[in-house]
Amino acid sequence: LWQESYTVSLWEKCFEELLEYKETFGNCNVPVPYKIGPELGEFVRTHRILYGQKKKGINDLLSDEQLDRLEKVGFCWEVKGAVKQEDRNCNSDGDDEARDYIWNIKLGELCEFQSLHGHMDVPSGNRNLFQ
Repeated sequence: LWQESYTVSLWEKCFEELLEYKETFGNCNVPVPYKIGPELGEFVRTHRILYGQKKKGINDLLSDEQLDRLEKVGFCWEVKGAVKQEDRNCNSDGDDEARDYIWNIKLGELCEFQSLHGHMDVPSGNRNLFQ
């Protein structure tokens, strides 16, 4: 019984973090991995897997209530097309979702840099943020 209530409270905590992410970024497309909030990235990844398993009848670990709540906030169940390395330049035409995904990743990396260094003056030699 205590484990079930812990699981429910953990789910609620992650769901609240997802709502905060949506308020910040305007969507629920949390990058996986998400360096700023690894638990949120894992929550998103796990729920996409559970959704796929539920659709195939493999398991029912994702409750209908959880599914409904996630859908009501605009949760994206499937990532449409992997972002290729060459798309990182954001030059592909018409692929707004991929551009948004990359932008969110880079914004997260910039925020992480800022929290570590106390500023956003990223040196041009930083290959991670200047790809």
